[in-house]
Amino acid sequence: MNFAVPFFDVISDLTGYIDGTKISMPGQGWFIANHIVSYFYRKNIKTYIETLPAVMVRKRAMGNFLRIGGLRINLTPDIVFLNKNMIKHIKYMKLFDFYKDSIVIATNINDLQLCDIKNYKSGIPNPVYSALGIAFKKIYEKKCGYFGDLKKSSYFSKAHYREIPSLLLKNEINAGILWRSEALYWKFKYIEIPETETVFSVALLNENENSKQVYEALQSGELNIYYDKYECCINKKS
Repeated sequence: MNFAVPFFDVISDLTGYIDGTKISMPGQGWFIANHIVSYFYRKNIKTYIETLPAVMVRKRAMGNFLRIGGLRINLTPDIVFLNKNMIKHIKYMKLFDFYKDSIVIATNINDLQLCDIKNYKSGIPNPVYSALGIAFKKIYEKKCGYFGDLKKSSYFSKAHYREIPSLLLKNEINAGILWRSEALYWKFKYIEIPETETVFSVALLNENENSKQVYEALQSGELNIYYDKYECCINKKS
């Protein structure tokens, strides 16, 4: 499974210690990943985190290796973060709901309506790779009609969390589809899309002493501080 995004250094989506507890999470968590690694390192627990398009996270959980250039990474994740729909058919030992997020249109256009984005240059997450893309396609077709109409004026991204914010910052697009947490991180103006709240779960795939400690710390709410900042945490600290 090859991971490459033109003009982006995807090695930055791998962080931590290769001999640590292995975590694979959707790419929108990249700005939290380093905090998680640092938090556990202070507790003498090493972690390695991959932030990838969610479809790739699911494939990693099912045993697929990851290739970046000539580097082949065949480590199996101990823990994965995925939305509840994508975690189906994955064999896991333990599971809990961790955080929620919703889909937004990041734009400076006032009162932009969902069905009008086809009239603007827009950044759209590709549903082939992205859970966000899958969810957005579903709501767009429910509210607006044929999803393929967007291809005429839109850029379809492989790794939306890298490409779409960059395009917005460069003013190369008028609107971009993101998770709300991402819009908050980048301080983009945004318009929320109703009926798009999504719950993300943490699944323990391989249990050992360290992975169990990492899983239990996440479940306990010890790391809520990093998610509360983006108003998306749902598990309460015990």
